[in-house]
Amino acid sequence: SLTLKGAAANLLSLRSDSAGVQWDISLLPGGVQSISYVDVQDSNAAGGVTLVAGTTSTDSGNNINWQFGVPALPPGP
Repeated sequence: SLTLKGAAANLLSLRSDSAGVQWDISLLPGGVQSISYVDVQDSNAAGGVTLVAGTTSTDSGNNINWQFGVPALPPGP
């Protein structure tokens, strides 16, 4: 499981040691995730399922396989 939680007035910043250099994080299929109030930059989550940060989080750029905001609806019939 993966839990990453900040607070509305105090986002949890997830950053690389070197700006512009991606850091890796992954969650295997079937893993449980709880992510809110994070500010993510330079993250590569391509090794697992999409990490869903939702509407309370900030995409500061250069992220792979993260979902911010409202999830897109699947295509209709």
